[in-house]
Amino acid sequence: MIYKQIHTFWSDLASREQKLLVLLIAVIILGLSFSWLLANSSNISTNSKLIKQEKANFEYVLGKATNYSTFLTQQQLEVNFPDLPSYLETTFSKLKISNFNLEIATEKNILTFTDPSLMKITQFLDEISSHPSLRIEVIDISMSAEIYSVRIEYTEI
Repeated sequence: MIYKQIHTFWSDLASREQKLLVLLIAVIILGLSFSWLLANSSNISTNSKLIKQEKANFEYVLGKATNYSTFLTQQQLEVNFPDLPSYLETTFSKLKISNFNLEIATEKNILTFTDPSLMKITQFLDEISSHPSLRIEVIDISMSAEIYSVRIEYTEI
């Protein structure tokens, strides 16, 4: 029934009017599509700004949590190892590094050891650098016959 009415309406129109009506419908469809895209792009822009803000908030909280975790670790180190030489010896034994020598002097303390694994040396340096009462002054690493010789000068704070 509706199709008959549309068909008779379309047949009664002149060729020029039919083209104009098709053009009008096309413009309306394009206009609606453009407005839909514009609305979605503004939503995307708003959401992207919100995501950037939330990322900044997360990074701020993560930084504070990391600082607090570092502080707690340092406090725990001071409680568990009141003197630095026992901490160094425990760290050596934990990483299974042998051939270490600890020279304690009044001004400059020297720690020397050898190990074939550069990864262990890096882990050791990472662990001792987090101790709050140790400040590393000089690190000297040399290699001979597949074994790394490490010499560390440090001061106690």
